[in-house]
Amino acid sequence: MAGMGRIITADDVRELFEVQHGRPLEIGNAIGSLFTNKKKWEYVGRVRSKRPSSHTRYVSQWQLKQAYRPAPAKFEVGVENGVRFCLTCSLETEACTCPK
Repeated sequence: MAGMGRIITADDVRELFEVQHGRPLEIGNAIGSLFTNKKKWEYVGRVRSKRPSSHTRYVSQWQLKQAYRPAPAKFEVGVENGVRFCLTCSLETEACTCPK
């Protein structure tokens, strides 16, 4: 979720858990302990909580530090999302017949 440098909150973690497991995460305020490792997480601000039970109190926003993010995938020219395309005419193709 935060691997590519996305800014997240404890509310985001709760939502993702519910989507992946089909049930709410019921550990109370302990979810904030995910971000206690200051070597990995960087505090970047605060926003109002999205959860009704939080009564719009502020929650911290966190970002995974650069050293802990995965390396981006290598970009290949002529292939996008696994689909080959001609660099001249930009049409999806396996064997292009356009004049070069």
